[in-house]
Amino acid sequence: MGEEIRIVLNLLAEKKITVEEAEQLLAALEGETETVSEAQRTDADSVSTEGFPERLSKVFTEMVDAGQELPGRLSRAMESLFGGFGWGYRGVSVERCFKEDVCSLDIRAIDFATRNGSIKVAAWDKPGYHVVARARVVGADSEEEAERKLASAVRLITSDGKASIHCDDKLIVDSLSIEAYFPKDRTYDILAKARNGSITLENVNGGSLDARSSNGRIALDSIRASRLTAATSNGAVTASGHLGDASIESVNGRVATTLDYESEGHLTVRTSNGSIRITTLNRPGVAYEVNAETINGAIRVLDEGAEVCSDLRSPAGIGRKVTALAGVSGLEDGGAKVKVDARAANGFISIESR
Repeated sequence: MGEEIRIVLNLLAEKKITVEEAEQLLAALEGETETVSEAQRTDADSVSTEGFPERLSKVFTEMVDAGQELPGRLSRAMESLFGGFGWGYRGVSVERCFKEDVCSLDIRAIDFATRNGSIKVAAWDKPGYHVVARARVVGADSEEEAERKLASAVRLITSDGKASIHCDDKLIVDSLSIEAYFPKDRTYDILAKARNGSITLENVNGGSLDARSSNGRIALDSIRASRLTAATSNGAVTASGHLGDASIESVNGRVATTLDYESEGHLTVRTSNGSIRITTLNRPGVAYEVNAETINGAIRVLDEGAEVCSDLRSPAGIGRKVTALAGVSGLEDGGAKVKVDARAANGFISIESR
């Protein structure tokens, strides 16, 4: 199967087929499409493999520049072929570090974006910041030359209270990944966007947190935020902490949340194809109202102490709507209520407390 995938990617790199046709061919290889048009049956022997990674990278760069997303099968084929068949992106893996022993108090916003790489932003106990940019540098004959090219192309810009990474080399930006650590004694507005890569935020105090990936998982660990948005087309989303007024969505992937709110808030969770797990941590003075709805899937209330207020089933017996109160004692003495709206089109929803 690896040889067939390589042929499809070769045809795409040669621009003898379109992205849509490549996606259909990959679907046929997976057995999901029985027929392929004659226009797509290009002679594989006529395709040159010379400079294949560079030509393929150029195709994907043009897609990104045009605002197009890499389809799911193409993304998986790239990962499978380059990770498992020894092709690999040509180039030398290097990194560049940006650090300050004391982080300026002016930095209150973080704005990172990648195309085919991951993003990680975490808060730590140190007073300074540490940002690492990693990439594969094409056309470098040595690690020293690759480091020089990366140093000339990538820079950390801190201005107007915002930290961001800029890269002037299109080949380098294709493989760029970012890992950053900032002091945890302040609140940040964070915008993290990845075309094809994961996003991780850890121990961050956020005013507004926005994490979006077209093809990649999103992990939000021990977060405290006023507003939060997390969305991915293909990948799982996990989130824990005080999420504030939040929206979490995965088109194709599961969503799991562990909620530890300190005050009221409103969380909306959506997935088209995947399960949803809502776990609430018992905290005095805080209760959760969970409104769960499925179209094709079950709803399970695993908290014995939860109060099920309503349980409605569709006439066909497939869809279901459940409203449950968790941490009911938190409503005593004017406690705060967190409203959770969860909807899974094709998958189950579970609700539990710890």
